[in-house]
Amino acid sequence: MLSLALPQVDRLFPFLICFDQSLQVRVLGRGLKKLSTAADSQVSLLDLCAIERPLLKEPSFAAIMQRSGSAFVLALRSHPLRLRGEVLAVDQGALFVGTPWIQELETLQATGLTLRDLALHDPTGDLLVMLRSMKTSMAETAAATAKLQKEAVLREEILRDREAKLQLIEEQRQALHALSAPIIQVWDRVLAIPLFGTIDAERASYLMEQLLGTLLQQRARYAILDVTGVSTLSPDAARHLLRLLNAVALIGGQGLISGVGAALAKTLSALALELSGLRSFSSLRDALAFCQSQLART
Repeated sequence: MLSLALPQVDRLFPFLICFDQSLQVRVLGRGLKKLSTAADSQVSLLDLCAIERPLLKEPSFAAIMQRSGSAFVLALRSHPLRLRGEVLAVDQGALFVGTPWIQELETLQATGLTLRDLALHDPTGDLLVMLRSMKTSMAETAAATAKLQKEAVLREEILRDREAKLQLIEEQRQALHALSAPIIQVWDRVLAIPLFGTIDAERASYLMEQLLGTLLQQRARYAILDVTGVSTLSPDAARHLLRLLNAVALIGGQGLISGVGAALAKTLSALALELSGLRSFSSLRDALAFCQSQLART
């Protein structure tokens, strides 16, 4: 039969408690000796710890041994430490063999114990280290998630700010278009559009949309494009203006152009477009006089 000496048992079970039938503690494991003031004197089992599980109406030796097949949880009275294990019958007494029942490494350290105080075969130490690693990983994951969420909110704010700025730019662009090509009703059925600066394709396209709508709304007959203030007119923009004058004719009006200088005349003539139907005047005053004379005939 296998028999173990007390030092061997103490090495295997550092948190053992050996007590007799009167519940007097006879032997404490090395782990408990590190915590208990009863290391050098006898003490009652019930003074050393409270039996939390199983529930015993009267914690006598007989009641304990009747539940020897159950899991025992003992709470030390001098330290915030619980032990979980079982009770075995031995000669003239009983032996509790267990291990600290804790879930965090910090709890073990708070009692004054270290991982070296646990038995080598006890998986509690490995579990505590694993739980601590998991806790650290979860904290790092939570921190990374919070950082990503913060960055996502920041990106959304940047996008909203960018969209607001783009909308403002578009509104300003539309306002500039309207200011750079105002449609003025000079007389009944006569519109004048003084143009300034550089006319590009985009501006010409905007002008066509606005002018045709105004012509239809006010039932105007004449639309005068005054280009006296135009400094540069690209070939594409010139084509747009000529198309605009043709579009005016398609809806029953007549498009006129005034203030054509030498540079603009050269650009228009180089387009190889049909200009025979185009009415051009050297000044806005001449164009208005023509409209007035035509309206007087009707």
